[in-house]
Amino acid sequence: MRLSLLLAVLLTSVAGATTLVTTDVQHRNGRFHIRFSTIIDAPYERISALMDSYQRWPQWSGFVKQVNILDRPDTNTTLLKLELNTCYLLFCQSMTKIQTVTRTAPGKLLTMISLDRQDFRYARELWQIQASGPRTLLTYDAVLEPAFYIPPIFGPWLVKSGIQKELRRSTQRLEQIARNPEQQL
Repeated sequence: MRLSLLLAVLLTSVAGATTLVTTDVQHRNGRFHIRFSTIIDAPYERISALMDSYQRWPQWSGFVKQVNILDRPDTNTTLLKLELNTCYLLFCQSMTKIQTVTRTAPGKLLTMISLDRQDFRYARELWQIQASGPRTLLTYDAVLEPAFYIPPIFGPWLVKSGIQKELRRSTQRLEQIARNPEQQL
């Protein structure tokens, strides 16, 4: 892992763009287990500001179409309603996710769904960012169990490949926004 991270840092300094470090999506017992990390060619402070601005998530995430803040019980915790949409070939799904986002430490956002009415039976996501020189290492770990139908033969494969593709696109958009000095953060 350290060797791949070192290699990614070196390649990023040459390429000057988002560099994928790891991507792994597994489907076990109806749940998708996701591990994704990438080095973004943008400063930690700008990436952190974008991730902390929940209303701006639709600008960089291809999954998130709308975000509504429902409650803010304290400075580190926010209850959000997310309207999501995704398509994998001909399989499209619009979803609603009510989740609590907690800043557990600087650079760490933990999300857990609220189970009252969902398109997910289970969802836990951990977003972590850390400075890597003038760049930012972003790591995403998640376990997601959809409550909607996924065709058993080819569905998990389509969802896995779609998640991987969209995570790469989202981090590229995040980098583009963060690198643009015209963008108010």
